[in-house]
Amino acid sequence: MAAKRMQFEFWKSESSGLWYWHLRGKNGRIVAASEGYNSKSACVRTIEVIREGARSAVVQRFEG
Repeated sequence: MAAKRMQFEFWKSESSGLWYWHLRGKNGRIVAASEGYNSKSACVRTIEVIREGARSAVVQRFEG
């Protein structure tokens, strides 16, 4: 059986006509969600930017 992986899902809202994405964790829960995008290409481009940028992202803890 293949290991579960995180996955992006994207779709167009029938009510608003905007494109959205969310990221599901390995457990199937949504861990991140987007704003609405006017075009599919802008939505997909943002997914790609996140995928590339996350590899080098710094984790920083804020004390509050």
